[in-house]
Amino acid sequence: LRRQRQMCIRDRLNIIPIIIGGGQDTTFSNYKAYDALEQTVNLVAVDSMFDLGNLEDELSSKSYLSKIIMEVPSNLFNYSNIGYQTYFNSQEEINLIQGLNFDAYRLGQAKDLEIVEPVFRDADIVSIDIGAVRQSDAPANNNVSPNGFYGEEICAISRYAGISDKVTSFGIYEYNSKYDANYQTAHLIAQMIWYFIEGVNFRAKDYPFSTKDDYQKFTVLLEDDDPINFHKSNKTGRWWMEINLIKDNKYKRHALISCTYNDYLETINQQMAGLPEEVDFNYHIKPILSDRCFKCHGPDENTRKAGLRLDIETLAFAKLASGNSAFSKGSIYGSEAAHRIISTDLDVQMPPPDSNLRLSDREKAMFLKWIDQGAKWNCLLYTSDAADEEDSVD
Repeated sequence: LRRQRQMCIRDRLNIIPIIIGGGQDTTFSNYKAYDALEQTVNLVAVDSMFDLGNLEDELSSKSYLSKIIMEVPSNLFNYSNIGYQTYFNSQEEINLIQGLNFDAYRLGQAKDLEIVEPVFRDADIVSIDIGAVRQSDAPANNNVSPNGFYGEEICAISRYAGISDKVTSFGIYEYNSKYDANYQTAHLIAQMIWYFIEGVNFRAKDYPFSTKDDYQKFTVLLEDDDPINFHKSNKTGRWWMEINLIKDNKYKRHALISCTYNDYLETINQQMAGLPEEVDFNYHIKPILSDRCFKCHGPDENTRKAGLRLDIETLAFAKLASGNSAFSKGSIYGSEAAHRIISTDLDVQMPPPDSNLRLSDREKAMFLKWIDQGAKWNCLLYTSDAADEEDSVD
């Protein structure tokens, strides 16, 4: 009860506890303290092992996770492991983690820190076993291993945890001073804490949403499935994916899942399935531009809007006043036109709703694939007069 009261006070005062040393089974007590907040909890463990143990085992650093999973009532919404090493975990344990729809990233995969950054954005509790760091960088651990994260990698991970707007407790466990030659591990832990605090100081407060004006929304329409909305923060450039937690229900609940720009691209690639292997500008793209775009962005200066021309290659790829380009060869992210044709924001959507013109889902996907393949402009669309105009602009 005292622990729960302390948790409520901590939450009201916006205090983030940093727990140092002791066994990682302390994570269980940390998790239980969240009962007072009556909220679901996302737990992220940086560890070479899952620490499931056996159900009949007493609470320990080797079995704390099974105690959390089996706790009734359970407030655990999701568990994520960062950096597990296969030879330390049985195949049965790996299958169990996958069967529970938990997230687990092998050490080799987790070293690509861009992949694991979104995991920390969804975390409430971050628990780090210092044994996840290789022996050469952190020797002070009973279960030290020659393989693991480097010191600079675990510091970057700590900073990601600090930057997350959701993380409300941070722990570093399994430190044993008896093995700490020259206090090397203690120095590393101090640096990890420093990077965590630095991350906290750089929190952008862009999760959960503040106002819609701070985000760009991109919708990917998938065949035979619900559309997926992606949201990009204008403040940090970070991405979230909006999914349905309950399908086939008119009272659908939506959840925001942290993701990366690559996740957005992979979803778009799914949308591109079934398109021609090579999108040809003259055959596939030019007719769409002529029919849907040239009225406002073509050769007629009397109807042209925003000073944008899409009938001349150099102008279509030129920098706009905003600093962006309508098309960027090989870069969907860098192509303003790509964002606008898939956006559901009526203020930025192209063609604009009041034009009574629209692109089909297939046409949108065709544009995206054309850009992704390098946006090859293999024909001339303009007359000599237009060419003279282009020369004068240059």
